[in-house]
This record gives sequence, C-alpha cells and structure tokens, in this order.
Amino acid sequence: MKIIEYKDTETWYYRIYNDLPKIPQKFIDQALSIVSDPNRVAPEASNNGNYLPQSNRPLILPDGTETTSRRTPRWPISDEFNQWVRENIVSNFKDAGVSISEGISEVTGPHTDGMRQHNLIYLIDQSNSDQSTHWWQENGFSTVRKERSHTPTDMRTLSEKMSATFPMHTWVSMKIDILHSIHNIKGRRVSIQISFEDDPFEDIR
Repeated sequence: MKIIEYKDTETWYYRIYNDLPKIPQKFIDQALSIVSDPNRVAPEASNNGNYLPQSNRPLILPDGTETTSRRTPRWPISDEFNQWVRENIVSNFKDAGVSISEGISEVTGPHTDGMRQHNLIYLIDQSNSDQSTHWWQENGFSTVRKERSHTPTDMRTLSEKMSATFPMHTWVSMKIDILHSIHNIKGRRVSIQISFEDDPFEDIR
C-alpha cells in the first residue's frame, strides 16, 4: 500500500492513504443522518464523551483575538459499518464513528487527543473547502507530547510546525500527540473516523 507522508526533520504530521477502499455511500448516508438527527443524545454520551473539553471554551488566537473553541464528539454509526471496517480497512480498532464539529466559532482549538494514539479520518461534509488543520509546538516543550487531552487556551504561546487542507472522501491519518487545531470552519465539518492505540500500518510503511 502506498502511503504519502508529510513530515519534517523531527516527525511526521499527516499521511494520505489513497489505496484504502472508499466508504460505501450507504454508510456515508447513515453518518449524515446522525448529523441531522435533532434527537441525537448529549455529546457526553459519545464515543469520547469523558475526554471532551468544555464546549465553546475560551481561546486566544495567535494574533491575540479572543474567541472560543469548537469540539468534535464522535458517534457510533452502525454495527454493519463496524463490520465493513473490519473486513476492508483493519480488523482491530478502538472505535469507529462520525465526528461532528460543534461550536459557535470557526476554530477547534489546539489539543492532543484524549482516548487514542492513532486515527484514520475520512472527510464527508464541509461548509467550505478551505478549512485547514495546523500542528503546533508549545514554547518550552517538545513537539510530540506525552500528555493526553492537553488543551492550551492561549495560542500566542505556540509556534506553528505544519498545516494542511485534507481532501474529501480520502483516508488520512494525523499526528494526534502533537498539538493540533482546525481553522476557518464556516459552518459544517463532518468526518468518519477510526481510532487506534497502535499504528495499524506500522509494518507496511
């Protein structure tokens, strides 16, 4: 399998997996129906509820602008989708579901993930195509962090390491033990994600 890796002299930041199978439309439809369901249960009951930062938490941008941070709960899709993942992507994973960006600002603030070490992301809906993911190093700390669920509130203490705009309907993994943020979210951002504790493709890179 061909993996396109984007990195610097320190580490990799994201990878694109063009050879992995596309998600069948019926599972994308299932995911989008969860997004539009007004009776969806509270975010605290989602796959990563115990690790979610506070909704609309205060955030200071690199230029000093005061705003708030969005957050992205992940919801299970279906047992049928989980089986498709096992048969077509990888047999062992922590969770698989739809990630829904929620909040009143245009930014998901910098953070390290709380309950997983690796991921696969498949973007299925966005309100604007120029939403961007950024990776950061906090002043006085290493780029790769051991702390999970670390959520700095003042981005003036961070130095940008890399940025990317992810393609739609393409499997991407990102380095989630480096502080990362998402910017310019004008409205919607929905992805299907798979979570892992170990890199599922370590042996083939």
